[in-house]
Amino acid sequence: MSWVPEIEMEYGRARTVAQTALIALMHWHGNQLPPDPAIPEVGEAFKVYVGSRPVPGGGHPLFMDLCVAACERQWNKAPALPEGTREEQAVYLLKWLRKHGDLTSLKFNGKEYDPAEFTD
Repeated sequence: MSWVPEIEMEYGRARTVAQTALIALMHWHGNQLPPDPAIPEVGEAFKVYVGSRPVPGGGHPLFMDLCVAACERQWNKAPALPEGTREEQAVYLLKWLRKHGDLTSLKFNGKEYDPAEFTD
């Protein structure tokens, strides 16, 4: 199934429209990390900045575990990811974040997701 998620968060970089749920989850996870000291808060135009630490992408074997750990660290509870593809797990985690976490809006293919539909 094709998911085109759009997420809004309570704080930080507030909005993204991603091609897949994994990319939306990468955006959320990046927002959970502390600022990189190698990158200035306000940079110069047309200058390339290289971060000082590696950040795993959606294809990394530990990425989903890191997202679950970020939930545990922030809210003292974490979802048990269902069996399935990484994309299905990312969709489940985005829905969990909409109900329990800091996502204020979650849309799939332009349709607002109702957190009351989520059963955990």
